Amino acid sequence: MDKIRQHIEELFSCFEQKEGVRKAKEQLLEMSEDKYQDFIDQGCSEQEAGQKVIEEFGTLEELEEILGEKAKKPVRKEKPVYPEEVMTELNGELKAVDVNVSRANIRIVRGNEDSYEISDNDEKNPVTVRYHQKTGKLEIRQTTNSFFRFFTKTGMNSIPTVVVQVNGPLEKLEIENSSGDVSVDSVEMEFANLDVSAGAVSVQYSKANTMEIDASCGSVRLEKVVAKEVNVDCSAGQVSISNSMITDLSVDSSAGNVVLDRVHGEIIEVDTSAGKVKLNDVDGKKMDVDCSAGDVQIHGVRFEELNVDNSMGKVEIEADCSYEETRIMADVSMGCVTVDGHRYGDEFAKRNGTKELRVDCGIGDVAVTFLQ
Repeated sequence: MDKIRQHIEELFSCFEQKEGVRKAKEQLLEMSEDKYQDFIDQGCSEQEAGQKVIEEFGTLEELEEILGEKAKKPVRKEKPVYPEEVMTELNGELKAVDVNVSRANIRIVRGNEDSYEISDNDEKNPVTVRYHQKTGKLEIRQTTNSFFRFFTKTGMNSIPTVVVQVNGPLEKLEIENSSGDVSVDSVEMEFANLDVSAGAVSVQYSKANTMEIDASCGSVRLEKVVAKEVNVDCSAGQVSISNSMITDLSVDSSAGNVVLDRVHGEIIEVDTSAGKVKLNDVDGKKMDVDCSAGDVQIHGVRFEELNVDNSMGKVEIEADCSYEETRIMADVSMGCVTVDGHRYGDEFAKRNGTKELRVDCGIGDVAVTFLQ
């Protein structure tokens, strides 16, 4: 607490010592003591607790506005020292990671020990970490308030980067990030929920039971992922999934291209409002592709049931099966249907076969080719 008191004394020494200034200093000291004790209770050392309290102080300009007084002299500024700038090992088993930050890059990676590291921390809105040893939960937070204001403008000089190393499987991974990239590499988890407002989401070499990904403005990339259920909701940005085994996959893209390359699953659903859809070497029992405006290209696909609905755009399908074993129902409002190079006007139907292919296209041609 001595360092905190010294900092407050130095800060308020810049003002004429009026009654209102003295009362504000006393209130800030009381708040600092409470905050200091909170950090101690969370397991911080005295040095770490003192530094964290100082990091949450506002600027001299903010204090001038609150007090309604003009500072007499500039305060000496020291660059904060963040204890988390070195890898910090957790004293216990890590079971869950909960991240809620406003502006940071988040990386969850496989490591030899459960630990975390923060670099380029934001002086005004720092990222803080709290580990609950009893539950094995790691909480990562970023506040946008200070002692002088409950809301301040986020500093733009640096973007904090948080790296969490995981030595074993996670029960739950939850990340909410307003601005910044999120990447998950070589991690096994029971449940994952990744919510990014503006930034890229990348998951690779990872395994999950259930994975929910919501990206408002940014790309989503999944590579070499094994999962039972994956739901991707991307409002504006490209979605790319490759070399993955996903039992139940659902992709909803409002504005952006969707690319699936070498994906194996049982149920695969792709819905895009404005953007191209491309499926290459995809294997699924039941597949549904709904594209409101954009071309649909499906190459080397294996299926038991494939339904394609395209309101406006061309549809090209290369099916890795034979014409004889496939029931076909294709209907085009404005365009023509071509099957194995033969043009059939605006509709085509073949009633027998063990596999089923349905194509409904509003404006655009439909071309179906069988590779066997």
